[in-house]
Amino acid sequence: MASVATTTSSTIVALLSTVNSTATSVAKVIDTAASSVDMLDRYVQRAKNNQIKANKIADKDYVTNLVSDASEAQSMRMEQLERKLSGNVRLQQLYLENHAEYMALLAD
Repeated sequence: MASVATTTSSTIVALLSTVNSTATSVAKVIDTAASSVDMLDRYVQRAKNNQIKANKIADKDYVTNLVSDASEAQSMRMEQLERKLSGNVRLQQLYLENHAEYMALLAD
């Protein structure tokens, strides 16, 4: 009978040890997950703060830069067009006809 009690006691101790090890492992997994969430939150908060700062700077000169870039692009297109049309009367005539036709389409 003592042998059965010793074996049962040993089995219970081993079982409790296994449960304790499992609980410790689960706690470590939960701690790791919580740390990961904290790290991700800090990363997102930093990115958010940096984006807010970058947007403030971008907003400050947005209209000026938009107009400047559009003006530059249009000026370059006009200069290229002038070079293409200069000295070519037929091309100038075709351009003016097409331009008038497209403008008339948009006027409706």
